[in-house]
Amino acid sequence: MREKNSPQRPIRETKCPLCPSTFRTMSFLKQHLSASHFYVQIKEVLRKESCGSMLRCPDCGREEEAVKGNLVIHYGSRHNRVLDFADEKLRRWLKGLGVQRHQ
Repeated sequence: MREKNSPQRPIRETKCPLCPSTFRTMSFLKQHLSASHFYVQIKEVLRKESCGSMLRCPDCGREEEAVKGNLVIHYGSRHNRVLDFADEKLRRWLKGLGVQRHQ
């Protein structure tokens, strides 16, 4: 997912620290972490913040049907919420790559 008005930031081809996948942009790495490693945890947070068949992003209010996974990826990567679910070692690694949680 691409952040508005900012180019995808290329990074050295980086291996996911949790699996063998590699990525050329920070955006793709964060999307992967959201969809492949923290999907269940992120979706649970979104369910708690939502009602009915729609999920709602607690950070910006974006809504989407619960059956789609796009909001999980949005919340984890656009708002850098992958940091909320990462252990300390992964959190330090991501911050070393410049991932900061949005306030």
